[in-house]
Amino acid sequence: PPALEPASEEATSSSTGLSHIVISEFQIGSDADAKYEFVELWNPTDEAVDLTGWDLKKKTSGGNLQNLATSIAGSIPAKSFFLIASQEYNGSVAPDTRYTQASNTLAGSNNTIVLMNAGDETIDEVFYSELAEDTSYERKAESGDEYGGHGVDTAGDITDFVLRSAPQ
Repeated sequence: PPALEPASEEATSSSTGLSHIVISEFQIGSDADAKYEFVELWNPTDEAVDLTGWDLKKKTSGGNLQNLATSIAGSIPAKSFFLIASQEYNGSVAPDTRYTQASNTLAGSNNTIVLMNAGDETIDEVFYSELAEDTSYERKAESGDEYGGHGVDTAGDITDFVLRSAPQ
């Protein structure tokens, strides 16, 4: 697998230029179940990436890191997705792995989703201040259309995403 560098302050906006896994879509829950949530990863590179030992975490507004999925196993093929979901999630696409910490959720305000590699380096993160339930947030396509890739990675926050009425 390629050696991946941690996300930098100068992230590019072209998926052909991205050299790291990105958080491509997420949902924080539903009105019926606050734990009905997922985080989808996208591999924009030309090679499979081994996720062994990677972690998905939530950083609270107080700066504390809480585990969602620890010691992830598996890999993401080139130009493909990897779905991490809560134990309660039962969407139309089966998750590649489930949260290992059933009591932790993303929560709808003032948090950051953090993807860390096996060396505890931040690979990607998304800060959000207020999110709606029963909707998903998908990383913007650089071409402007819904199927143009997931390459906008400029701000490290919710402005890199668009609101979807249903998961894509």
